[in-house]
Amino acid sequence: MISTGLDILILNPLDYKALVPAVNAASNSGVPVFIVDSQIDASAEFITSVQASNEGNGELVGEWAVNTLGTMDIKVALISGSQGNPVGREKRLGFVRGFVDTQLMKFGRSDLNIVAHGWGNWTLLGGMEAMEDILTAHPEVNLLVAENDAMGMGALKAIEESGRSGKILIVAYDGQKEAYELINEGKFGATALNSPEELARLVVESVVKFLNGEQLDKVIHTPAVVITKDNVDQYYDPDALF
Repeated sequence: MISTGLDILILNPLDYKALVPAVNAASNSGVPVFIVDSQIDASAEFITSVQASNEGNGELVGEWAVNTLGTMDIKVALISGSQGNPVGREKRLGFVRGFVDTQLMKFGRSDLNIVAHGWGNWTLLGGMEAMEDILTAHPEVNLLVAENDAMGMGALKAIEESGRSGKILIVAYDGQKEAYELINEGKFGATALNSPEELARLVVESVVKFLNGEQLDKVIHTPAVVITKDNVDQYYDPDALF
C-alpha cells in the first residue's frame, strides 16, 4: 500500500500489538494513519483512534443489570474475548465499576460475585464452548456477561441446550442486529452500542479535519448507550449488515 502512494491509511487492527510495525512503517513513510473500532498499542504512531466508549458501555451494562435483578443473589459468569485485548479489558472494568457503584448507590453495599470466567475468542462457537464449561462447573450462574454479542449468542445456545432457558440473564456488547432480535424475543437482556455507521462517520470526519489542519484528540469515542427492550426499536435496522 505504501508503494502505491496512498495519502491516508484507515486501519481496524485485529491484533493491537502485531500491527505496530506496519503502522509505524506507514507513518515513517509520510502516510497518516487513523485507527477505527479496535485499539492499537500506544507505541504505534497514529493520528487519532475512533472507537466505541467501551468503559462507558460497560458501566451502563453493569448499572442496568443491577437495576434489573435488584437484591437477588447474583452469580455472575464472564466470557471474555482474548487475553491481553485492551477492548475486552475496558468492557470488563466498566462493567465492574457500573455494577458495584449502582449497588452502593441503591443499597449501601455491594456483593459482586463473579463465580466463573471463560475465554470465547470473540466467536459464537467460542462463546458456546466456554458456556458449556461454565454451566458444568457452576450451575448456579444467573447472570452472563459476554464481551461481544457473538459470544453471548453462542452462550445462549449452550444455555438452551442445557435446559436453562429463561434462568440466566444475558448481557453483552456491540449492538449486533441479531442481538437486537434476541432482545425483542426476550432471550437477551441488553447489549451496548458499537455502531459501524457512527464509527465510519467519525473517522472520515477526522480525516477531513486533519487534512484541513485542525487539531484532533488522540482518542475519539462514540456515545455510550445500553440497548434493552425499552429502546431497541430505535436502533434495530433489519437491512443492516451488522
